[in-house]
Amino acid sequence: MEKTITLTENKIKESASKARNWLLNSGIQNQENNNLKGSFNCWFDTETKTYPFVYSEITGYALTALTYLDDEETKNRAVITANWLKSIAQLDNKGFLCLYSSTKNEFYEKENQIYTFDTGIIINGLLNLYRITKENSILESAKKAADWLVEIQNPNGSIHPRFNRDYNKIDNDSNSWSTISGSFHCKISMGMLNLFDITKDERYKIFVERICNYLLEKQTKEGRFNTYENQVGTNLHPHCYSAEGLLAAGIYLKNERYIEAAAKATEWILKNQKEESITPRIFINNGFNYNERTDVISQTLRLTIIMKELGYLKEDYDINIKRTFNRLISLQSQKNKDNQEGGFFFGNLSSGKEAKHINSWCTMFAMQAIKLYDTKNINEIYRLLI
Repeated sequence: MEKTITLTENKIKESASKARNWLLNSGIQNQENNNLKGSFNCWFDTETKTYPFVYSEITGYALTALTYLDDEETKNRAVITANWLKSIAQLDNKGFLCLYSSTKNEFYEKENQIYTFDTGIIINGLLNLYRITKENSILESAKKAADWLVEIQNPNGSIHPRFNRDYNKIDNDSNSWSTISGSFHCKISMGMLNLFDITKDERYKIFVERICNYLLEKQTKEGRFNTYENQVGTNLHPHCYSAEGLLAAGIYLKNERYIEAAAKATEWILKNQKEESITPRIFINNGFNYNERTDVISQTLRLTIIMKELGYLKEDYDINIKRTFNRLISLQSQKNKDNQEGGFFFGNLSSGKEAKHINSWCTMFAMQAIKLYDTKNINEIYRLLI
């Protein structure tokens, strides 16, 4: 990874343009006339030249990314994306199946699971498209999913991680941060507030206030959110999700406590970046793992830019922003081999080994971070943070 890159304004815009082109033309979105048309694949494996599986959560992120780009071509792509989510991924019990895999792999067991977090992300994507098209079936799909989330929210404000179709029940698994009832579920607030803004149904706002208030009790004095059930530690990816949810809710609901908690969580990351603003991946056993992943870099950059523009950071952090941006750009594919120019590599695995894939959600997050870095436009904040 390069440490310094000199970027002109044109080069920055070119980077965002290449990321957009990759999302539309690399093959990451399925466009053949079959039951996967409109969905997005998780990543392109540069060794096997394959797309391992379709991911519903990422397809939800793609809806927000496409509507964020806001042109006729991306609108048309978003429409077929929403059609797939409504007609194929959404089930009678109102959530969305996690993934569709063509071959058995390490993620295959998720194929029959419905994750509450994924559902929240998809709700937000659907509503962002609904604001453009005013297509009632999109709104109804989002409402059906949101009503399911309201129904299963716990009295303390938390929410169970998934519905297991194999056993026909809500369950959790302490082996992973994504399969427990965690602080990262706060990011569901974005879609629920989006729906409240459209329908004025108080149930969705109450859902958000309950989950955010629950989250405030879980933040440590130094600002981090514990992301594991059976040990003390923080995975930076869901930690950022927690901050993003609080930030969006705080801005929309004009709740200073939520914004301040998000700012505290952001500053905890910045204070623990290494030289050249290397962003940590995990805090565990009182130490940091600095094997970077691109989504966390983008999330940190987005949060820092927004917090700085809002005036909530206690220090300047300009140098952190510039260095973090440089590290992000260094992970963009510059070669047009296999039609993959413009996509962003995932980064490293926890072990430090390089992940050999160009990643869909990392590219979506990065594209938005680049645009924020370029324009500093933080309007419609609860929509912006994909």
